[in-house]
Amino acid sequence: DIPVIPNAVPPWLLDYETEGWYSFGFAMSPTHDKDVKIMSRHLKRFLENTPEASCHAIGADYGIDMKLPRKQYRHTPWIKDVYKSFTAADFLIGLAPLAPMVFNRSKSDLRFLQNAAVGIPTIVSDVAAYSTVEHKETGFVVKYDHEWGGALSAMYHDDFMREELAKNAKEYVTKNRTSDNTRPLWEEALSG
Repeated sequence: DIPVIPNAVPPWLLDYETEGWYSFGFAMSPTHDKDVKIMSRHLKRFLENTPEASCHAIGADYGIDMKLPRKQYRHTPWIKDVYKSFTAADFLIGLAPLAPMVFNRSKSDLRFLQNAAVGIPTIVSDVAAYSTVEHKETGFVVKYDHEWGGALSAMYHDDFMREELAKNAKEYVTKNRTSDNTRPLWEEALSG
């Protein structure tokens, strides 16, 4: 038997609240080209049509590939310090696209958990990794690529929905997905 223990975030992360300086944001390594592609034209169009909106990318600089409006885009290189990397998300809405491909079947919902812990509601792709995200309850789930534009607009323009999703997502993480919550699973796996 091989025990599978879900990812979790450190409990101290729940005490941190993001400042929310940027409208949208994401943190991705250079392996996410295909993932970014599914939302890129929608994010570009949304920013062009909404000059007051902005985007912050952490890690790989996908804003150049996406041709995002330079005045509305900020890039921060990958952050090695764990505390700083967890707390660098200074946006109102997290973006977590994952393309439906074999490589992404090994992914988890960690990006959602990290955003939720600091009070950021997230738009996610409808893939197995994000099966824990409940549409319009704990996040916004995009089933088809063409729905990204509507999701961006809905989340940006509906303050009440954003706040409710953030509250519900943080509650889910608090009750289920901190390292304190998963400790008994580790103890059982290691003693078995």
